[in-house]
Amino acid sequence: MFGDPRWRRNALVGISLAAVGVIGFWGIGTWSPDLLRLVLNPQDLPELKPHTERMVSIAIMAQNFGAFFGILSWAWVAERIGRRGAFALSFLSCLFVVPLTFLATNSFASALVLFPLLGFFTTSLFGGYAVYFPELFPTRLRATGTGFCYNVARYLAIAGPYTFGHLRAIFGIRTAGTLLSGIFLLGLAVLPFAPETKGKPLPE
Repeated sequence: MFGDPRWRRNALVGISLAAVGVIGFWGIGTWSPDLLRLVLNPQDLPELKPHTERMVSIAIMAQNFGAFFGILSWAWVAERIGRRGAFALSFLSCLFVVPLTFLATNSFASALVLFPLLGFFTTSLFGGYAVYFPELFPTRLRATGTGFCYNVARYLAIAGPYTFGHLRAIFGIRTAGTLLSGIFLLGLAVLPFAPETKGKPLPE
């Protein structure tokens, strides 16, 4: 895979795109329960915890509801505007929605509006990986290349939660989520190097 310049480039593109999405989800999106706990019970009062956890559970179900449709929607968008266009739309949307969620969530009601949007856009990228990565490699490397891109990215994404924790300790959870959302700029920077595969035969 790394011996051929074409497949090497595609592998590096795939790893980079996957790392952005995995960091975006595991390094940012999974902190939404803590964000809502801070909003609903800022003093961490024991008597409020049962009610807070019920509200958090409902909000996270709403976030997962959005994620379900986000994954499904990516393929639909990609068939209309291309793979690179769909990735660009997802990254730009994440750049807007992630800071909005962390800065504007100030009640349970606002969480029910913003958390599904957070889930929709941060998870839509995973639908993209399932569609796009197999199209980057020839038959003899297709499974290897797809698995390599996604799983190497998972190791790289360890930096996401680690960095979020440090930023949160210094600046607070709202600023941490906003700052770390800059990772989606990396995704946009990678796209010019990503081949457009819409309407093209799979490489052999």
